[in-house]
Amino acid sequence: PRPASLVGGATASIGVAKYYGDALGAPWAGGLLGRDATLVSTKSVPELVRVSTDAAGLRVGGAVTIDALIEALEAGGDDGWRAAAAHLRRVANTQVRNSATWAGNLALSAKAPAFASDVLCVLAAVGAEATVSQQLATASEA
Repeated sequence: PRPASLVGGATASIGVAKYYGDALGAPWAGGLLGRDATLVSTKSVPELVRVSTDAAGLRVGGAVTIDALIEALEAGGDDGWRAAAAHLRRVANTQVRNSATWAGNLALSAKAPAFASDVLCVLAAVGAEATVSQQLATASEA
């Protein structure tokens, strides 16, 4: 069996994968999701959908949608954050922003270098830092 793929909004399977699918590899190769693909949604993991602010700044989980990120940036009170939110409102369309995650957009950009990620540019402009963690489990541990 093929390994499972983590997905947030899974918008790559119905949108941009048609342009970049061959660069993305399985299960997105060819721009269409295969019937035997196993997808695991990250949207029900509380730590991944959390948005919070503290003295260090804004913390946003990887399963937070682009639209929720926009709302958090607008509420932040900083001019730079509001400018970033205004630019993110130009990314895709409302339906995509309500489903797609900011981290999924970055993952797509990493797998398909020809994909010009506005999200990546905006996050870089505000000095965002990403913390990525990975825990591998065997089938018997899962």
